[in-house]
Amino acid sequence: MKFVEIIVVVAFAAVYTFYFPRLIIKQDEKSIKLLIVEVVFQNIVCVMASDVFGSLITQIIILYKEAVMYGVVVVNLVFRKKGRIKKYVIPIIIIIAVCIPYFFIGSASLYTKLICFRQIMTPFILILYGSTFNFNKEDISNLLHFVVNLGVFQAIFGLLERFVLGDGFWLSMNISKYMEAKGFSAWVYNNELPGNYYSADLYNYIGMIRRLVGIITEPLLTGHFLAFCVVILLFTEVYDNKYKKIFAHLLCSIATLLTFSKGAILIVAIGYIFQLWRKNKIFAIIIGIIAFCITTILVRGEILSTMSRHIGGLTSSLSSDFIIGKGLGSSGNYANLYGGSSETSGESYIGAIIGQMGVIGFTTFTYAIIRILRRVLQINKSPLTYLILAYIIAVFFEAFISESAINFVGSGVGFIVFGIIASQRAYKASYTYGNLKNNIISC
Repeated sequence: MKFVEIIVVVAFAAVYTFYFPRLIIKQDEKSIKLLIVEVVFQNIVCVMASDVFGSLITQIIILYKEAVMYGVVVVNLVFRKKGRIKKYVIPIIIIIAVCIPYFFIGSASLYTKLICFRQIMTPFILILYGSTFNFNKEDISNLLHFVVNLGVFQAIFGLLERFVLGDGFWLSMNISKYMEAKGFSAWVYNNELPGNYYSADLYNYIGMIRRLVGIITEPLLTGHFLAFCVVILLFTEVYDNKYKKIFAHLLCSIATLLTFSKGAILIVAIGYIFQLWRKNKIFAIIIGIIAFCITTILVRGEILSTMSRHIGGLTSSLSSDFIIGKGLGSSGNYANLYGGSSETSGESYIGAIIGQMGVIGFTTFTYAIIRILRRVLQINKSPLTYLILAYIIAVFFEAFISESAINFVGSGVGFIVFGIIASQRAYKASYTYGNLKNNIISC
């Protein structure tokens, strides 16, 4: 097994080292597909690297994608396409300016502060990276088709590891070493599997549930990626053959459900409601109210027993200092993990922002996202726009109750595509649903 792991890690490293200059210099379809593949497979390769090479190689592989993204953004800002991304630079400069004073507030270590700053800036670097691509409608269509195909592969592999390979597959690769390399060894159970490989939502009824994990190696991130694929299938025609679309839709939906990621399920639900909204607003509102009531009953009845932790991550940030905040590294999962916080819970991305930078930081963050959303709506009102809006709005709502809502691996591809669409001038509002659906997003 270790020999196979060595071969895979070395081959992976060789390919992406060779393509590193191209990924930064070229902004074409091939380069973004290479990066998406790296994002999807990085964790499984890191599991192998941790087992045979140790933590250093693992950290390098994890940081590789960010080096590429930051490199692309800097190259484009300094050397070319300044006009293309300048519309998004101002709100991002504002949020960076707001973050800087919070480096000097609180007692967390500089490392913890930097990790939390990186977490806050994640959606913006992803959007900026996507905005550097000058794709036409065919390029975007091919990219979405590629993403859905990856999602289908993810779902098939996830079902295989969940029901055929079982826990032994992950134990054979010493996944506990990978968690240790990431600094998450505290989250590993006695059986040496990460704690988030199980769900306790229905513990009082059927006990702990083993989640579908997938090639991404984390059920929450796998759920987010699959949820994005479901949203693509909802709003576009990525397959000419309707049976292929039905198969892909069912497969990705079932796999999403089996991850037991409440955030991913929320994204899919909001996607469906958003689609209904475009056709019948009253019916969509009724369905939304019913869904909210059912969810409330499940939470209050402690059927979704872990939801209280997610809600606690938000409410615990609303302390006496919630207007100003307690400084970077003082709130959220990373702060708890690295000893930067003992006052606030994790499990809420928005809660972590409020806990660290108060209402000031949350308002700035929201302003930046809304400004970019408005930019998308100004460009066009095609189904592709609604796809992106549905996904981003769903992720934003999920961020109130989940700290994993916004991340490079799970929802990262969605934010990259959002950046691509936000920078396009090829799409016009004159496109109707029918001709876009039949001609632009068909593959």
